[in-house]
Parts: sequence; structure tokens; C-alpha cells
Amino acid sequence: MKTVKKLSRGEFDSRIRRIESDAAPRRRPVAEGRPGLAACATFAWLFLVAGLASGEAGVTHDRLDALLLPALRGLLEPALALALAATVAVLLVHLVRFLLGRRGRGTSGGVLLGAVAAIGLIMLPPEVKAPGYALLQTQSRAAYELVQRSVHRLEENGFGEGLLPGD
Repeated sequence: MKTVKKLSRGEFDSRIRRIESDAAPRRRPVAEGRPGLAACATFAWLFLVAGLASGEAGVTHDRLDALLLPALRGLLEPALALALAATVAVLLVHLVRFLLGRRGRGTSGGVLLGAVAAIGLIMLPPEVKAPGYALLQTQSRAAYELVQRSVHRLEENGFGEGLLPGD
């Protein structure tokens, strides 16, 4: 003889959830990668690390040594080597994931695109990069002067007045 047990409301709700989850078709979760963001972040990171390692970034080890505490100066080159090794390992993982994976290539593709762009820019000869850096310096100087003028107007006229050219 079978006995019937009266279920409480909590037991009933948990049983319904369990039955509904078993009956529902299982879908594979869709990976929401951001390949553009991955490409930009990888480009910036690799350009920074490789630029520091090669001295291309305009920051020499002497300048970095001057910024660091004396106790940390001996750790600069090992830290840079560790960053390069970790970067290479991550790039290899993304390369394998990109080549062997059927789905989810978006983020790995973005990482690899950013790495190729950074390596390509680093490998350019200096005579090609010099005009680009000069143009970038000119544009950044103009933006700096514009911001400086706006700040001076703000200080002279008070907050919120005279910032825009038509004010």
C-alpha cells in the first residue's frame, strides 16, 4: 500500500522547479565576446610591454629606475620578463583556441588581431614611425592648449560661463 504525503508549499515549489528544469530543452549558452574591446586592450598591452622591453616607448630603464623605490629597482627587469612571458603564454592559448575552436572565436580573434597590429607597429622602421609620432605630438599639443585656454576662461569667468566659444 502506497502512502501519500502531504507536501508543504516550499516542497511543492521546489518539486515544480525541478520538474520544469528537467523538461526544459537545454540550450548551449551563447558566448558574448567583445572582439573590438579585446583587440584594443591587447594592442595597448602588447605595445606597452614590448615597447618597454625594446626601449621604443621613449621610456628608458634609467627613467623607470628614478621613479621606483631603491628596494624595487632590481625587480624591474624580472618583472618585465615575467610580463612578456605571461603575454606570450596568453597569446598562445588564444591562438590554439582560435585555430581549434568551432565557436567562440570572437574574443580570441580580437586578441590576435590586436597582437598582430601591435607587433606590426613595433616592427615598423623608425623613419616610418617618426612622422606619425610628430603628427601625434602636434595634435596632442593642440588639444592640451585648447584645454588650458578653457580652464583659464573658467577661472576668469567663474564656473559654467564662457567655456563655449558662443558664450
